[in-house]
Amino acid sequence: MSDEPDDTRRVVDMTFRGGQPELRLRLPQPVSTNKNYTYTATFGDPYKWFPYSTTVDTLLEKHQTFTKIWKESAAYHDLRTFFTDTVLKIECFRITACMCLGLGSLSAVYGTKDPGDCRSAMYQLVAFESMIELLKQKYRYDIDHIYFQEPDFGPVDREFLKLKGYTILQTPESENRMSEKIFLFMPGGEEEVVISSLNVAYPPLYIGGNLRKLRAFRPTRPGPLGRMTGKSPELVRPLVESFLNKRLRRSMLKFDPQDWTSYHYIYYRPASDDELRPGEDDPEPPPPSWESFIDTLPGRS
Repeated sequence: MSDEPDDTRRVVDMTFRGGQPELRLRLPQPVSTNKNYTYTATFGDPYKWFPYSTTVDTLLEKHQTFTKIWKESAAYHDLRTFFTDTVLKIECFRITACMCLGLGSLSAVYGTKDPGDCRSAMYQLVAFESMIELLKQKYRYDIDHIYFQEPDFGPVDREFLKLKGYTILQTPESENRMSEKIFLFMPGGEEEVVISSLNVAYPPLYIGGNLRKLRAFRPTRPGPLGRMTGKSPELVRPLVESFLNKRLRRSMLKFDPQDWTSYHYIYYRPASDDELRPGEDDPEPPPPSWESFIDTLPGRS
């Protein structure tokens, strides 16, 4: 039996028996220290994140491919139009930093999924980057920091993101970097993290899940909503309501290759308080159809 440490084991195959992952492993060469190093680990509880064998170069290639697919999609076209026609014309706030929380690992998978399936996280990353590009059309000289915080990031994730010039924060360091001038993108994360982040930052531009589906709006299932905010559960709903009452909400167009956009919303501070509708459902104009997107392509009349 080899004396190689467990963290150099490589997953060759994975099957499930009785709901538990059963692995065939082999011991490869020791992990190298250059940017192409491989990070691997064994599988245990199938409901946790597990790293699998990948490299920074693999992520760079995947990133290039996914960026192209995203920017050719109707979802990106719709997002770009909304940012250009609405968000970038609002003068009542200024963006100086961008932060992504809860992205998930780009080089690890859920134990119940096929190893290598990190498409959702990578698509969310390239979407976040495209949003920053759009914001920089107006705030090019203002945005000086781009932050990521994700406890499931492994060595390959951190190396890849640092290579792209981003700052990786350790939990809960993000709370010290938040302000009312931040664009907050939260494609994942526990409800307590969402509430705590909104409480600390009160961001003028926020993209994440439906805030009205938080447990604070379901009194029959109270849950430990005040744990991270230091507030009791009965105070959490007014906290979220105060944020919603000062924001408009806009849906995102479905992204067919990996549908994560249809359950995410853009919350933004409008140009005038006259546009707000406190106490009412958030306005949700239907995004353009696929047919209308096709009509905008070159050669279409």
